[in-house]
Amino acid sequence: MDWYENLLRPKKTTSIENEIKKANALLIQAKTTNNKLEEVKALIELGAGKLAQATEYGNALDYLIRSLAIEDSLGLQKEKIFTLLTMARVFEAVGDYFKSLEFLNQAQQLSDQEKNRYVQTLILNESGRVKTLHGKEEAAFEDYELALEYARELKQQGLEADALIHLGQLLTRKKKNTEALENFKTALAIYRSVNDKMNEAIALNEVGEMYRLMKNHERALANHVAAIEIRQRLKDDAGLAQSYNNAGALYFDENNFKRAIANLQLALQSAQKSQAQNELLKSYDYLSQCYRELKDFKKALEYRESFLQIEDLISNEKNERELLESQNRYVIQKQETKIDQLEVDREQREKVIEAQKKTRNILVLLIAFGFIIGLLVLYLYFLKRKSARKLAELNATKDKLFSIIGHDLKGPLNSLTSFSSLLLNHIDQISKEEIKMLSQDIDKSL
Repeated sequence: MDWYENLLRPKKTTSIENEIKKANALLIQAKTTNNKLEEVKALIELGAGKLAQATEYGNALDYLIRSLAIEDSLGLQKEKIFTLLTMARVFEAVGDYFKSLEFLNQAQQLSDQEKNRYVQTLILNESGRVKTLHGKEEAAFEDYELALEYARELKQQGLEADALIHLGQLLTRKKKNTEALENFKTALAIYRSVNDKMNEAIALNEVGEMYRLMKNHERALANHVAAIEIRQRLKDDAGLAQSYNNAGALYFDENNFKRAIANLQLALQSAQKSQAQNELLKSYDYLSQCYRELKDFKKALEYRESFLQIEDLISNEKNERELLESQNRYVIQKQETKIDQLEVDREQREKVIEAQKKTRNILVLLIAFGFIIGLLVLYLYFLKRKSARKLAELNATKDKLFSIIGHDLKGPLNSLTSFSSLLLNHIDQISKEEIKMLSQDIDKSL
């Protein structure tokens, strides 16, 4: 995550060029070793680098499409999230906020599947920012509130402070200054606790501006001075231009024109170093007003002319940028067909995989069913054999029993037969005593 967040931080031109060179070297090495994970990482870095160059949006998207193709083919869901996030930044840069939000939604769906709260929070902060640019402030507010909830759940103070800053800015737009101030103060305390000096200065600036809106100039100035001290140590010229201008504006509101001029001159120097044109415009505007209040109309006119020159320059650059964005949007729209085709390929691949899963499941069920039937047949076979064996044993026992009974009955039956024959044939010749004796003998044999 630190790797990705660092990719999108503002950088100087030389730093961007160096990072692009490193990413190109990484890409070559990854292809040589056939390391797809490293190749994806290099492509995302190149996409982010080209995005940072501001005029290379088409090339940025081309690298990201290549990354997306690899991720889809290999099922690299985690890496795909970062590709989609960077794509969202590209479309945001050319003013296509609707398409940017589409990619952010895709990234959010993937992060929901991965159940990675940190990534979900990062995406919510991103989508909130883009929705604000798109004029969907209520939806942005919901995203930031959910991001704040997740950040606190994770105990990720940096993400928590970011969400608080964003919420504070939205509350400021709604003129809910007291609530906004509390958010900015809480964010400031967090940045101080984690020793994040760059963001501490940003929070101080927000707090200072809130106090200015609430007409508490003393506290506003104290916060801007604190921001100046930090930005001096960081050598943050763009930040210094902002803070000195804000301090100068406060002194101007208090009619302390000399102090206002001193701060505005410092703002002008820092703005020229950092080429922060909006801050240059603000410096020239306030300097012109200060000298006019001091009745130094010559200098007031000089600064007014400088103001108008910068205003024209900014206007021309804005027109050029809009033209460039339009051209880039055209290039990007042509590349959208590649993205759409990747989506079609992915869906087709998922259908094939799903069909294969169903076929495999059916085969497994058939095999399991066949196995169960086989076991049942085998069980019935052994049960039949067991029953036959028991029947044979019973028959043998029966035969033995009948044999014993037959043997035991043979003697008495013979006696009865003889006695019966004797009675039939010689009844007249046998006395009662002899019949009685024979009857006793038969009784004994039974």
